[in-house]
Order: sequence, then structure tokens, then C-alpha cells
Amino acid sequence: MYYPRLKRWGIDLLAPVAALLLLGGCLSVTLVAPYDAQIDNGMTRYAQDLETFIAKMVAVNGQPQGTYQKNIDFYAEQSGRLGGLILRAQAQDPGHGCLLADKTLKILGKQIPAAVKPVAGARGGTAEGCTVMMIQNVKKQLALLAKLQKAIGGLNQATAIDVLNVSTQGIRAVLAVEILKKKGL
Repeated sequence: MYYPRLKRWGIDLLAPVAALLLLGGCLSVTLVAPYDAQIDNGMTRYAQDLETFIAKMVAVNGQPQGTYQKNIDFYAEQSGRLGGLILRAQAQDPGHGCLLADKTLKILGKQIPAAVKPVAGARGGTAEGCTVMMIQNVKKQLALLAKLQKAIGGLNQATAIDVLNVSTQGIRAVLAVEILKKKGL
């Protein structure tokens, strides 16, 4: 899906999710660390907290309680939670990085965002693991949500739906990878 209202905030994140989904079928090396229940539980809790927060912000839109200033603690707490999950994922990264097969590069071409594009001269990989990159992406989405709420002074229903849809895609990607790892796939 494409969300034109969010494009201007740089949240066009469908290509990274597509690239990561293609990875599983294209490579025969271990791409991600083993299943981590703390990452799974942490991302699930983050998703619940985010959905609750957005619903509250819509309910108080236009009121002082709906401003960024009144909600700085939420952003600080969630940023800290995601930062901890990133550190945990980095500690478990098997060292292969988030590899992109040549076939994936040919399929997606210029649509691959810089964040997951292989470093020039490197053989199909980047410096960080896929789980690390996906959680970093979710943390960037949170920062963009904060910036959006600060810029417009709150969150109306239409903006909130777009934000939640895009944020949920990133969260779902992390959870899907963790569930697959748990199943041993």
C-alpha cells in the first residue's frame, strides 16, 4: 500500500520489507540469529503500546494532552525499549549481515533503499543483521511519529490510521522473522 500523506515524512518502507521477505527463499546461509523470546515479546509489547498511544492521541486531538510536549515520556520510554532490542539483536547477529542475493538485487534493482543495499565492493551484504535493521527501521518510524506529532500539534484520525498502518508493517516484519525462527524455518 502507498500512503501519500506519509511519503513526505520519509516513511516509504515497503521496499525494505519486500527485500527482507525475498531473502528467505534466495539464500542458503543463515541470515538471522536464533529465535529470541525477548525480541518477540518486546516487539509485541511495543505494538500494543503504540496502538494504545495512537488511540489516546486521536481521542485528545486538539487538546493540550494530545501535543508532543505532553507525551515526551512515551517517546523516550519506547525509544529506550527499541534501543534495548537493537542491542540484543546486535549481540546475537551471526556476523553474516543482512545478505541480499544477486537474484534479489536483479529483481528489485533501484527500488532497494540505501539502508539495505549492499555496500559497494561487498559480496551481497551489509554490516548489520536483518533483525537489527528491521528493529532500527521501527525505531526510525517512532522518531518520525514524534516529529509528525510535534509538527502538526496532535494526531487526527486519518493521520493516525496511516501512521499505525505503516508502523504495523515494520513491527509485523520483525515478529514474522521471530516466529519463523521459533519454528526453525
